Amino acid sequence: MKRAIPCCIVFVLFVWMLAACNRSGQMNGAKEIGYTNAKYHFSLMIPKAWEGKYEISEEDNRVVFSNPFNKSSGGRLFVIDVWTKSKWLEEGEELIKLIHITKVGETDDAVFTFSTPTDVQYSLEDEKRKSEYLQLSKDVEAIQSSFKLN
Repeated sequence: MKRAIPCCIVFVLFVWMLAACNRSGQMNGAKEIGYTNAKYHFSLMIPKAWEGKYEISEEDNRVVFSNPFNKSSGGRLFVIDVWTKSKWLEEGEELIKLIHITKVGETDDAVFTFSTPTDVQYSLEDEKRKSEYLQLSKDVEAIQSSFKLN
């Protein structure tokens, strides 16, 4: 009996370590693609399943991730905005009440936000395009949680 307890503890630690190794393998390996923005110094993990189904564009102080196959209907999946601290202090609290926007990072002089569209961004007439957009949008929350300042 005395020997069973240490064996159980070792087994639990072993399983825990395997699970941790599996998670880190997914972050760096086959299931995700690292994206780093050199201009604004942040990074994200994009699901490998998104490969060839998204595009990135920079507009003023924002980085837009969109689905090119739904471009005619908008196609935006999410946006990362880079605010000056003063502008964020003026407008940020009110925006949080009005749209799907979350503060995800902050430096000495900037605030980073993550926002999702407030209207339909896919073709209502094309089931294939709609389905693809909706499938991609299921991953947006996980992408948001991967945001890191470099």
